[in-house]
Amino acid sequence: MLSGRSGRTSLFDIMAQSRRSGGASSAHQVSVVCILFARAVPEPVQTCRQVLNLHRGSQLGALLADRAGDIVPVDPRDVADLSAWERRMAHAGYVSEGLLYLLIGTFALLASMDASRGPNGAQGVLIRLSITGPGVLLVAAVALGLASFVTWQLLIAIRDPEHRHDLDRRSRRVIRVGHLFSGALHSVLVIEAMRILFGLGGAARGERAEKEWVARAFGVPLGRYVVGAVGIGVLLYGLYQCFRAVTRRKDNRVDLTRARFRVIIDVLGIFGLLSRGMMFALIGIYMTRAAWRLHAQSAIGVAGALGTLRQQAYGEWTLGTMAVGLMTYGLWQIVKEPYRRLSDS
Repeated sequence: MLSGRSGRTSLFDIMAQSRRSGGASSAHQVSVVCILFARAVPEPVQTCRQVLNLHRGSQLGALLADRAGDIVPVDPRDVADLSAWERRMAHAGYVSEGLLYLLIGTFALLASMDASRGPNGAQGVLIRLSITGPGVLLVAAVALGLASFVTWQLLIAIRDPEHRHDLDRRSRRVIRVGHLFSGALHSVLVIEAMRILFGLGGAARGERAEKEWVARAFGVPLGRYVVGAVGIGVLLYGLYQCFRAVTRRKDNRVDLTRARFRVIIDVLGIFGLLSRGMMFALIGIYMTRAAWRLHAQSAIGVAGALGTLRQQAYGEWTLGTMAVGLMTYGLWQIVKEPYRRLSDS
């Protein structure tokens, strides 16, 4: 009988437990065999890590992880050194991002029902909220949460604590650059929120400010190509969001196996990601076209993308659908956060 070290559970015992845990398929049994056989290969840690990652989040994965601890040592690089405040910062940041999209979608939905109102981007939403006293408190909460989100994005870009053993992989480098870009963009919103809170929000011009930045970029050497590259990047990001929506890659760090309303959360994620992806794809197309035509006025942001939808046939319905989609994305970000798995939490 094949077994691990002296006194360890035998292969047949583990396979029997895997059957009782719902893992009677041949693929699951092969995974159990691989974990035990990993002791005989030169690099058992990498072998077992691949098997464990394959079943992460499932009941069988928990069983394999428990048994694998007796067979292979834990690689110190796999243990994230996240402190308690870093975990709280990450959770608060994701919830605040969801709240911001929920607000953008709400104001866009109101605009779809009132022809006299125009849809707003993030800056416009913050300005509208600051008109009332309770709105100012909400702006302060969003600003604080987005500051946490920016800090978390920069932490991933610089230190990437949850993927320390993958820091040198090309794919992780690209992803870390994306987190750096995300942190930079959201930092603008944090600054704008602070300007509003301190009474300096009159300088916020939304779409006009974005067009001015594009016009300035056209005035520097190779600026046109930079704007075009950014536009293509935004377009690809939007398409990737749609890809996430129709696959199982909506959020690999969220474990919904014990969620009571798992199906509802999944539906929210699909519709929300599709809506957000289509909006970013539209922004990327217009920005790329602005660079191609060397016409800064063609560039649009979130408010411009929503306004463009309104100008189409059945514009009110199209804008309303997109607004509900953005609200759905924000709600999805919020309700799934309790199930997010940080590496050492």
